[in-house]
Amino acid sequence: MLANELNMRTLTTDSLPEKHVNDLGLRVRKVIQADLNGDGQDEWLLWPESPMNPFFFTLADDNHHAVSTPAVDPFDHGDEIRLWRLPDDAGTAIAYLISPYTNNYPEPWACTYDPICGMGGGGYTCLPNGERILSLWRMDRLTFTQSGFNVCGTDFTTLFPEGKGSTVIDGGEIIPEEGVAYASYDSLRYEWDTSSKNFVKLITGAEPTPFPTPIRTPEPQYRYVNEALDAGDYPAALTMLDETATRSQNDYRENPDTLYAYQYQRAFILEALNRPDEAAGRVRYHLRSCAGLRLGDARGAASGSDRW
Repeated sequence: MLANELNMRTLTTDSLPEKHVNDLGLRVRKVIQADLNGDGQDEWLLWPESPMNPFFFTLADDNHHAVSTPAVDPFDHGDEIRLWRLPDDAGTAIAYLISPYTNNYPEPWACTYDPICGMGGGGYTCLPNGERILSLWRMDRLTFTQSGFNVCGTDFTTLFPEGKGSTVIDGGEIIPEEGVAYASYDSLRYEWDTSSKNFVKLITGAEPTPFPTPIRTPEPQYRYVNEALDAGDYPAALTMLDETATRSQNDYRENPDTLYAYQYQRAFILEALNRPDEAAGRVRYHLRSCAGLRLGDARGAASGSDRW
């Protein structure tokens, strides 16, 4: 509305834009003056002290200004506003970083009556320096337009690795937290597109990511002790039986019958391996256990080759 009122007036270039804003009864708190479109003529951005969009003054002709009110950080939420030279002689951008929260809820009073204002988020980490939106305002002929880029950094020297005129925005990366289904990895890298004169997201992983060939666990020669016994492979049967016994000691304490079966089978295998003394020890242990001794007493009474 105020821009319309200004445009209804004769805004001559004889007076500075700040005076035209003052004539509306507004005081100016911040001014940026720069040649944004590379035509050799300066444009002006003026932020009033009142919380509102700034006034953007351009040349309508050699003697008159035209004015509009783009939403360039109207509530001073952004970090330092910079003039940033674009590639390909595309002019100079107004650049600043802003948090996603204040970008979504820009007005200071936005959350006053919204009980869930600003809630949500999480599930990922934004590296290296936390989530921001890089806002670039640039002139496309006579139109002042904005482009916003999700980035994970606050340092312009990192975001623009080639300095002013950089053809790359390196915005870091989003790393999802383990087990969070809705978050996914994202590389926040943008490259300058000469045809559109703007930065576009670099699509990574266009080719399918090759997964390593899984190393299959070899099939065991025998799945059960009885299979080894049926094949007459007594060394393998003894190894399998002892490995099972090591993992099953708690079961033996709760189910002595299982222990008795183990002792009998081990004695049978030892006899087949021509180890009669050890086999006899297994039988003696088995007989004592069957006589009604508690497992703890039986184990305590066993010694030497009788212990398992």
